Amino acid sequence: MPLHLHPSLAVQFHTGLGDADITLTRASAAHLQPLIAANPQTTFVLLHASYPYMREAGYLTAMYKNVYLDIGEVFPTVSGSGQEAVVRQVLELAPTNKIMWSSEHSPALHRSPGNIE
Repeated sequence: MPLHLHPSLAVQFHTGLGDADITLTRASAAHLQPLIAANPQTTFVLLHASYPYMREAGYLTAMYKNVYLDIGEVFPTVSGSGQEAVVRQVLELAPTNKIMWSSEHSPALHRSPGNIE
């Protein structure tokens, strides 16, 4: 499915954690791979760290130059050890310059700590 978007626009997908009405088995960002591959000029942002599918999201972020992973919204929900696991699993594959932190509740600077000077 080709998307015809202005190059400055990004498409955000709520993947994994976030809403009670999701079907968890269908919430993995891996289901988006054909769409991502078919639209290399479109920027995709995977939200909620794709929890509990962080490795799949990290893979997509590493393999496709047009995919970024937002991990911010998952942290208020998971435990301290769960937060460490999220970071570890995301960092297994995702390039640090493609990991973002945001909040759904207020506008936030979409940059990883490694990119802030």
